[in-house]
Amino acid sequence: MIFLNPLFLVGLGAAAIPIIIHLLNLRKVRTIEFSTLTFLKELQRTQIRRIKLRQLILLILRTLLIIFIVLAFSRPAIQTAGGAIGADANTTAAILLDNSASMDVYNEHGNVFRQATDLALGTIDLLADGDNVILLRQSDLPDATTATATADRSRVRTILRETQPQPVHRNFNQGIIQAHTLLQESPHLNRELYIITDMQASHWTTDDIEVTHLFDDSYRAFVIPVPVDQFNNAGIHDVSFRSSLFEAGKPLTVDVEIRNYSENDLDNHLASVYLDEQRVAQKSIDIQAESASVIEFTITPEQPGIIEGFIELEDDDLAIDNMYYFTIAIPEQLNVLLVAPTRDDVRYIETALAARGDETGGASAIRTNFVSADNIAAEDLSEYQSVIAINVPSFSDAQADRITRYVEQGGGFILFPGDNIDIQNYNRGLLAKLQLPDIQNISGREGEQTGTLVFEQVDYDHPIFQDIFEERLRERAVTEERIESPRIRRSIETGSLQTIDTPVITLSNGQEFLISGQRQNGTVLMYSIHPAMQWSDFPVRGIFVPLIHRSLLYATAMDHDNDRFIAGDDVTISIPATEEGIQADHILVAPDGTEERIQPQHLAAAGVLQFSFDTIEQTGLYRIQRDAITVRAFAVNVNPGESTSERTDKEMVEERLGEFGLENIYFIVQDDDIATIVQESRYGQELWKLFALLAFLMALVETIVARDPKQQAAADQQKLS
Repeated sequence: MIFLNPLFLVGLGAAAIPIIIHLLNLRKVRTIEFSTLTFLKELQRTQIRRIKLRQLILLILRTLLIIFIVLAFSRPAIQTAGGAIGADANTTAAILLDNSASMDVYNEHGNVFRQATDLALGTIDLLADGDNVILLRQSDLPDATTATATADRSRVRTILRETQPQPVHRNFNQGIIQAHTLLQESPHLNRELYIITDMQASHWTTDDIEVTHLFDDSYRAFVIPVPVDQFNNAGIHDVSFRSSLFEAGKPLTVDVEIRNYSENDLDNHLASVYLDEQRVAQKSIDIQAESASVIEFTITPEQPGIIEGFIELEDDDLAIDNMYYFTIAIPEQLNVLLVAPTRDDVRYIETALAARGDETGGASAIRTNFVSADNIAAEDLSEYQSVIAINVPSFSDAQADRITRYVEQGGGFILFPGDNIDIQNYNRGLLAKLQLPDIQNISGREGEQTGTLVFEQVDYDHPIFQDIFEERLRERAVTEERIESPRIRRSIETGSLQTIDTPVITLSNGQEFLISGQRQNGTVLMYSIHPAMQWSDFPVRGIFVPLIHRSLLYATAMDHDNDRFIAGDDVTISIPATEEGIQADHILVAPDGTEERIQPQHLAAAGVLQFSFDTIEQTGLYRIQRDAITVRAFAVNVNPGESTSERTDKEMVEERLGEFGLENIYFIVQDDDIATIVQESRYGQELWKLFALLAFLMALVETIVARDPKQQAAADQQKLS
């Protein structure tokens, strides 16, 4: 047992007062008038023993009364496991505050996050002079808000009052580990962890780390849940485009996954799509309680360039997940390098690309430049979005390396064979470096009409074909030929495809007509025929122009999923490294309009300028500008884990904390006296209330016992009279 106010124990000396008074009373001789000696003897036998017994009981009661009063004021406590020894031990308190977006809701007492902030401020008020505090906001994890324990509690209070909910989703594991690191450095005997949270279940998973026992029984943890009422919330979980090939004036299909996280059905809830701040589509949706639905929108970007968009749901109890941002990049012009032995080899390809003018009949947005195979070394490939090689006899090692780097840096490369190719040179050089299948031989003969090949299988789900054919054509049988197949008299035969490649079209002999694959940031496409009439009638078939055009778009398409990030993540963006870009200044424009000068890293080997941003928290659309012109844009959205209304319980939290070695865990629920629970955890369970009650009982019994002798004396006197 320990005493929180030990100085009051001096008062135990007062317990001797009743004893001294009792002893002094024994020396007094009381004179009583007796009528007869017989009455005196009877009184001695019966009354005197009773009077002495009551005096002894009164002595004990009065002594205990004083002792219990003194003990109550000295605040005795039974020391518990993990309690500090003595009342003078200082404390270091680590406060882990949940300031995630899910806290920005309301209950019957008002805003949940404001209540959490008040609880954190109240926790600081429990600290005394000499105590230290550590603040860990969930949005700052894995770093601590205060890098070390500090005695400057006024500074921490200021930080708390200025803290706002953030869309960053962090697991509490990171905060617990960081709290242990900082508490371990504290010289104070009392080391405490306070976790203030809405108990959202997604913050308590342990998938991201290997949990180890860090704490011993000298640490204590206080979990302070802020109650959250059931609220109505629908959130945008994900957005995907059916096709990755974007063209101005061409419709796009957008699939939006919307989840209803509440216990009530969602009826006539509005969802809208905006492009460049103009609403272009809107739907009313119905979603059952605690379920999801994928809503399809069709939008049409009218102009090329970088288009900023977002999807918006109507207001509900949690606003942060009602907006989902995205970007669309449509090149205003595609520069394509055509490489072949002669101009005649590229004649059909040039015609197909030139035929794709705009809706007004103007010139095509595709600009082609022909160069003979011998002069490819003189071309700056970074000026082109795609390179198309047709019937090139051979590639030197330097040329193969250069093309490989070009593809890895984000360029598109389309390869057509021909009669002039050196198969051995292709296999050991270019194809090996691009990880494309070897060419085994060239089958068929020029002009031969028998044994022609046709399309056997077409992957209509490949981006090249998405949004070209109507759904009813996708559902027709293969034998009905959903697209018109060319008659192929001559083609190359290749070895087995690697797992990184996809067969887009397969011929009737089992060989691939067209394969595609991704190589780091770029795309490769390999056809099995020469695009001329000597090998097939492909150039005069109706599928030729759209297939060539879509192949080019696919080879140059930007992966727009790489332009969407989650709040709190590190962001890395790359753009082609041009001479102008290397020398120019770049500005990052945040969603709130603030501007920041940024310096990219020039990765010369990759041919890109790389921009890196640590832990971007603000959701919305960001622009990277050069000379006031946006050269890249990217979107930051809230983590879907913040939308869920699923809560964890006391048992699960205790289990999680126990995995870290925490044994002394205290849950402080609404209406609990936090100060009392914390004090008892530090020094043990206080017994002053018990001793105060015992003192009251002693006083009550003493009053009763002390009154009885007087009543008996009056009765005796009445008998004598």
